[in-house]
Amino acid sequence: MDWIPLIASTARLIDLHDSHRESGRSTSQYDLYREARGGNHDGLWLDVALTVIEYLRERESEVVGGFVSGTEVRESLQKRITNLSDEDVKFVLSALTTPAEIWFVERMDNGTRPINSTKETNLIERSRTADAYRLASTGRTAAGLAANVRDIAYIAGSAKNLLTAIKARDFWKITELAAAIIDVLRTFRLEIESHREGSQKAGIQGFFKERGDVIKEQIEDAAKILVEANEFLSLQSTRAEFQIWIAAMDRAGKPSFGHGYAKEHLKNVTGQTLKLLESFTQLVNESLTMDESALSPVSFIDLSASLAAKSFQDSFYFSLISSFGPTRLRQIMPCPFDFFGVVEPQRGIDNREEDEDSEGIEDTGIKGIGFIAEHGSAILAELRKGPLTLTDALEREWIGLETDTSNLSELVGTYCDPTMLGEDLNIVVRFGDGRATYAAEGVGRLSFDELVMVLESK
Repeated sequence: MDWIPLIASTARLIDLHDSHRESGRSTSQYDLYREARGGNHDGLWLDVALTVIEYLRERESEVVGGFVSGTEVRESLQKRITNLSDEDVKFVLSALTTPAEIWFVERMDNGTRPINSTKETNLIERSRTADAYRLASTGRTAAGLAANVRDIAYIAGSAKNLLTAIKARDFWKITELAAAIIDVLRTFRLEIESHREGSQKAGIQGFFKERGDVIKEQIEDAAKILVEANEFLSLQSTRAEFQIWIAAMDRAGKPSFGHGYAKEHLKNVTGQTLKLLESFTQLVNESLTMDESALSPVSFIDLSASLAAKSFQDSFYFSLISSFGPTRLRQIMPCPFDFFGVVEPQRGIDNREEDEDSEGIEDTGIKGIGFIAEHGSAILAELRKGPLTLTDALEREWIGLETDTSNLSELVGTYCDPTMLGEDLNIVVRFGDGRATYAAEGVGRLSFDELVMVLESK
């Protein structure tokens, strides 16, 4: 197990949790940023603690939820760590079995942020009737995180978990598990890039020599499993089960998402996995031989152009891309599936004049306010009649994709932040079922996940 990244990632968070600083006060009097921590600086007690957790995890399959005697724990540790006394083991076991209350802000779906706490922080549980121990739920979680579950060499297992969740009708897990797989893929690329940036050619050669075959096999297996998951999610029976799940979540007042959104999410994961599989050999070769970065940022414009069915005038091209954000993506090697179908342009005549300030810079904030001033009352009127989909909003011409005006970002922004229509209104936005398409004559076609805005009574 690789514990150090897990511990390193939480050290400063614990510092902040334990801080006595009051909000608004100067930070100079608080030594939060010290590089040297207290203690003996020999790592002994941390090593003993991690060894205890690993030993109890090894024994779980034997005891099947039961406890391991304290004598067995001590004897095992003393075999693994020399000069360890019984008192040393008792000291560590006492620390690991004692809960420490932590306080946190809970982020509720209704926007409130109440303060909450938990004492489920003990990593090991001691029997009430004997000197015996087993992993607590928190310890089991920590051991799982340290067992490289987000390592690229375990991606097939992650894909299998996603397939199992779909077959078990645990649809709410789809986005969480899919995001974990994407994180594995991008972390792998970042890991290779970090080796290359540090000119650690020998290290990268050793990395691929030791793990290259295993990693490629795992990616191949993951791709097959994800294709199967896509097929299973597309079944009519699964679609019906999905609708039942959505209805149950609505009755419980819990958030959900449409079947179409789940399919697109899974398609995205599958696409990124297949893309990595296709480029794996090239990625290895480039990482070992090229002097310049093989994983340089990808131009949004170039990538969109390569996917577009037809080209169109540059002036409209840049104005449309600017509505979606920056023209270059800084994350490492985004997959084309991230953008496929977002914009499918056609050639058209562009006489549009940009709204600019005195310095020639378009003021999107002013445009957003202007959009609400022009269309806000009409949007509210439709909301009071019933749910309003993004498709309905487009068809009511609250956005102009023609040559004289374009309010795409302002309209979508209203769905992203409906409080723009009135902070006292209880407006919620949900994903619809599937993808929708909107076509504008002479310009092209927009393809997007359907959004539904609903005005609910308080």
